[in-house]
Amino acid sequence: MLSTGLSLSGWHGRHKQYGFYIQHGYNRLPISLLGIGCSSCVWRIFSELHAEEQGHCQEKGLLNADFFLAGLLVFTFAAAQAEKIVLFPPQAPSPTAWICGAVFIAAVLACLKFRWTSIGPERRERLHLYLPETQRDFLLWIPVSLLAGVAEECAYRRTAFDLLVLIAGSPRFALVTCVIAFAAAHLYQGWKAAAEIGLLGLFSHIAVFLTGSLYLSIVVHAVYDLLVGWFVMRQLSKDDRASIQAETAVP
Repeated sequence: MLSTGLSLSGWHGRHKQYGFYIQHGYNRLPISLLGIGCSSCVWRIFSELHAEEQGHCQEKGLLNADFFLAGLLVFTFAAAQAEKIVLFPPQAPSPTAWICGAVFIAAVLACLKFRWTSIGPERRERLHLYLPETQRDFLLWIPVSLLAGVAEECAYRRTAFDLLVLIAGSPRFALVTCVIAFAAAHLYQGWKAAAEIGLLGLFSHIAVFLTGSLYLSIVVHAVYDLLVGWFVMRQLSKDDRASIQAETAVP
């Protein structure tokens, strides 16, 4: 875990130890951080408004998600380059770390499957708005998952986190702020879902700190989104077929 008593100089030493090299220009820090936050919020808000207005026009909504996630990724890369934040250090996670990541994904998905029956109709209706419903939608969901894994991990777990450490001098403050911001960006899924996603974000931060890179968190994030989209697509399809059969059943 992160040491709550870690000084800024000590944090820089820990960064260098794990392959993160930061040379910063303080005059650009607030601008870079604000840009990352605004880019993320804009696409999230747009996604929610589009879902509410367009209903089940999934194809257009998923294409828009690709566009805004790509924009977030470009701005994050630009901010990281401007502040000399290395997003992809040379060392890779150990085989043990990859195994732990696979176990984590399996556990979360098993929990989702176990809890599916307890998810109410209102939340299931929300899932219709932003997750794939058909195989064609799922093909469009693949780039969304990959972009979300790379863009959000680079933005929240590395660039924004490092900028906040440099500005505030507190890794604890940076961690809490990034986790809250990540959860808030998913509020369009509902308060409960946003809180759960915030917890997943915290686990991602811990993975980055322990492995010294973003590689594991990016892969876990992308695979998780991909498998959740596939699982929910199948479940919603089953629910829809059951509902149609119930409505057309002859007494």
